Amino acid sequence: MRYIVYLFILTSFILLFNACSTYPYVEYPKRLSKKSFQEEKNYTLNEKGVAFVGQPLFRLKNKPLIQHEIVQVNFKENLEVKVRGRKYFIDSSEEYYVGALLDSYSLIRFDMENTLSYQDDFLVVDGSNNLIAKIWNNGKMLDATFSALPEVTLTPKKLFLPDKYNKNTLNIELLYNGKNNDGIKLLYREYTSDDFARPAFYQNLIYDADENEIRFKNFLIQIHSANNQEIIFTILRDNFKQDSVLIK
Repeated sequence: MRYIVYLFILTSFILLFNACSTYPYVEYPKRLSKKSFQEEKNYTLNEKGVAFVGQPLFRLKNKPLIQHEIVQVNFKENLEVKVRGRKYFIDSSEEYYVGALLDSYSLIRFDMENTLSYQDDFLVVDGSNNLIAKIWNNGKMLDATFSALPEVTLTPKKLFLPDKYNKNTLNIELLYNGKNNDGIKLLYREYTSDDFARPAFYQNLIYDADENEIRFKNFLIQIHSANNQEIIFTILRDNFKQDSVLIK
């Protein structure tokens, strides 16, 4: 029984020590499970275009996205912060973001240009959304000089950001390869989300020289004129969402 008591005391001490020496927090932007895609097209449907040899009739980049939760921060007035020889200026006309939640505190990023950037110093807002005259730095609350402690507004939002972990989605393009006695020559290719070409997915295509419309995959393309240097065309139909290709 005595050993059980000793074990309980030792376990309690370890838990207490860990609670005092670690800082449980939630990083922001917080990655959620919802996924989407952002299509980047180099053309407009039903609008006449021209492609020279080696240029694409169409190019589709299918960028994978994943939803994140962010917390936008707005300050009611400007302020200047000085800490350990560093000086920060907070512009109330700009938007800032929560970098992490720590117990009852929100840690505010100084860098509003990049919500995913790493930094050492954070502003601190308490559970009542009041800015406190401290700077959070690697697990420590540091004294700092504040020109003001303005009112702070925190607004939770959800947005889609590029999914840097998704490398499987392929992008596609159709290049013009000129015209000869065999017909209109095109080159279809697929490449990864990092723009690395995959030679195994090149495909040479030849259509009759007198074709007015050509169909390829889910694309319907009207041909106005073509010679060995250029092709003038209009993309009448596309349906890329049903044409996504994944690396197996």
